[in-house]
Amino acid sequence: MIKNNANSPSIELISGAYSSKFWDNLCDVCENEDSPINVYSTLATLHKMNKDKEAFELIQSLHDLVGLDLPISVASLNNHQNAQTAYITELLLDIEDMI
Repeated sequence: MIKNNANSPSIELISGAYSSKFWDNLCDVCENEDSPINVYSTLATLHKMNKDKEAFELIQSLHDLVGLDLPISVASLNNHQNAQTAYITELLLDIEDMI
């Protein structure tokens, strides 16, 4: 389980606004029902290993693969490592709620 250490309401709102559509689209395009869980596990592992830049790049690529534009508010975090880390934490927490 991911713990929220970043007490940022704006990042939480950004994740909350887009995570459901992202997760639903990801589940829709995966033929294997384990694939979305594997994606979650990969993101969580990268996050735990402090590889948030790589996790954020994966999130950007996944948006493209599932046919979603990366939301402007998410894209704006591109050059802000601490904000990316907070966003990934919130996204993982949101996904945990949907699994």
